[in-house]
Amino acid sequence: MRDLDLLVASVRDANSRKHLAEAARAYQAGAYRAAIVSTWVALAFDLVAKLRELADTGDRAAGKKILDLDAAISQQNLGKLQEFERSLLSVCKDDFELLSERDVEVLDRLRADRHVCAHPAFVSEDLIFTPTAELTRAHIAAVVDTVLRLPATPGRQLVERFKEESISTAWPDDQEGLREYLAERYFGRARESTQGKLAELIVKTCMAIPENAPGREVIAERYPKIAWSLYQVRPDVVVAAIEHVVRKKEESAGLSEDELRRAVGALGPVQALWDYLPEASVPRLLTCMRSSPITALVEAGVFSADLASHPTADAVREIRKSRAGDIDAETLADNLRRRPGPLLLDVAVARVAEGESWKNTNTLMPALSASAEYLTPDHLRTLCEAATSEHDVITAFATDRELARIYAERGEVDGLADVWSTAAQTPHPDAGGESYAYSQLRAVMNLTSETRAHES
Repeated sequence: MRDLDLLVASVRDANSRKHLAEAARAYQAGAYRAAIVSTWVALAFDLVAKLRELADTGDRAAGKKILDLDAAISQQNLGKLQEFERSLLSVCKDDFELLSERDVEVLDRLRADRHVCAHPAFVSEDLIFTPTAELTRAHIAAVVDTVLRLPATPGRQLVERFKEESISTAWPDDQEGLREYLAERYFGRARESTQGKLAELIVKTCMAIPENAPGREVIAERYPKIAWSLYQVRPDVVVAAIEHVVRKKEESAGLSEDELRRAVGALGPVQALWDYLPEASVPRLLTCMRSSPITALVEAGVFSADLASHPTADAVREIRKSRAGDIDAETLADNLRRRPGPLLLDVAVARVAEGESWKNTNTLMPALSASAEYLTPDHLRTLCEAATSEHDVITAFATDRELARIYAERGEVDGLADVWSTAAQTPHPDAGGESYAYSQLRAVMNLTSETRAHES
């Protein structure tokens, strides 16, 4: 049973809180009819307050409703006031999306009980309504959950605000900050129907970015992170959204090739994608992974996603592993900077270690240092070993600078002191063994001697 004091304290508007506190006191005194009437008053007052708040922000429809209400109040037009109260729930649902269909069903029960509590003379003596403590308390909790604790933000406004903010420069760029922001600003106090709409928007946009959408590149980079962050704080709404979107698309024209690629790239880490993908669509998906241009797979993030554990995901994992070698160095480096993933890191480190070319080393090393926090101990060991043995790695101008940056961030990894030390002792091949290849790395490691001769 929920604590009444906590329910009252969770009411957002101070004046509405006073009205609900009156209902709580009536309940505690055993005056259940009075408590139900006061609960309805608190609800009606709060909905009107929300309409006034919307009017103050420039909502013209809300402004007109408030003008009509204030005119009826000043003229003491009881007929219009009664009509306003009768239509209040439907108006807030249909015109402003402050209430969902389910909310109205719940609150209509309160309204009906309020009528028989406030007008007992309208029924026969043997039918007089006697509310129970449980019913009264349920009504109080319902108005708090559906209205009183929530801000005056219509569902459509919240969705539009999300669209604008998600491509703005002020959007959180780290996973922890993003999780907190989504939970607090969008999924903490919004009604469930609005949360569902937002989650479906995120899933749909992950799978297909509208052609005319502003900031397409920003959307392509951010929405997979948004989906994963939301999944970590509200997995239920993400799973429900994936189920609804995938089922709806498969029941109509089916997922397009681009939608299949983007679904894997953006939603591949979420188990629900694989669970709700129809068995009949699996052959199409695998063919798409095998035959799509490598650039299309890269753009969709297929190589960046850390796929969930599922037989279909395992098959995709094998296909993309076999095709990752086709990604050119510049594209690989660009994707590492934007969305590093385990497979891309493996491929980039392997290419550097193979000493493919001086040019590729200069292209990939800056991207690897930018992704240093994601490098595993094996990656670090492989890079250090390549820096001591591969001529094109040793002579590439980016190697010293980027190794120094990687060491500054990851040099304290246990078990790698010897390989870092060995790399720092690497002689420059064009200096006759008299100087070191990596002066910047040595400086970061506090090895101040610049020449082998000094140390000897």
